[in-house]
Amino acid sequence: MEGAHIIAIAGLSCSGKSTTARLIAEELSAPVLSLDDYYLPLTELSLDERKRCNFDAPEMFDMPLLQEHLWELLNSEPIAKPHYDFFEFTRVGACDIVEPAPYIVLEGQYSLFWSEINQLCRTRIFLDVTPLECLARRVYRDVHTRGRDETEVRWRFHNHVLPMFDRHIHPSRENATMVIEGPPNSQANAEKILGQVHVSGVRLA
Repeated sequence: MEGAHIIAIAGLSCSGKSTTARLIAEELSAPVLSLDDYYLPLTELSLDERKRCNFDAPEMFDMPLLQEHLWELLNSEPIAKPHYDFFEFTRVGACDIVEPAPYIVLEGQYSLFWSEINQLCRTRIFLDVTPLECLARRVYRDVHTRGRDETEVRWRFHNHVLPMFDRHIHPSRENATMVIEGPPNSQANAEKILGQVHVSGVRLA
């Protein structure tokens, strides 16, 4: 459907993008595309080599595939979305079939970075959360859900995440139609975003 409304949500790692996207998607019955699933598979590398990669660099993402999938959804065609495994650092298993819908939610650090993606997104949100808050949330997430070592998590944050954020992601803030500042509050953020999308009669529980 050419009139589909794509809502893109960007920001520093662990700024609340995924939860905010989920809340919006639930209210709009919309599919969610996460940039995490569009990491390159890197199958030519060993597992140890993949672990040493800087996954916060923009070249680690398969932007052409993401662009192709968004175009297909906009033209009422289903897509086969890849599934990324954070333990194997590659794509695994069968793809998820995503059907076209009136609203599509895209979330990820680089959602506002590429001009090819920006031009497809009608609503573009940047969540501006302090690095200190994001670091605390990332340590908890990666240690408890991804089996990471806390020392490694902190090292990656200061040596990969923040440098890439300062160089590439924070400047993409200028591409946003709305900037939301402050500590993560996913429900409040979702309400603000839904207001910009001009969805009448939609209320969060």
